[in-house]
Amino acid sequence: MNIQEAIKSGKRFRRPDWFEYCPAADLRNPDGYYEIWPDDLLADDFEVEEKSVTITREQFDAAWDNALPMRRNGWTERHRNALAEELGL
Repeated sequence: MNIQEAIKSGKRFRRPDWFEYCPAADLRNPDGYYEIWPDDLLADDFEVEEKSVTITREQFDAAWDNALPMRRNGWTERHRNALAEELGL
């Protein structure tokens, strides 16, 4: 992806040879500014930071119960199971 797509993703991004990810919303780091060179502007090898979270089915069920304590708006056990299955839980 190019730099424009990386910024629009809303995620932290970098090129493979960069030491750290650059926050999309703020191109400044605590020490100043990130250096973006002309070849960076033309590059199409940007990657965005993907975060992975691991939860158990029990944690999912507890989160569901906390988020939807009264099964508002027609959410049912069928919806819970379908979502859990889609997530591979």
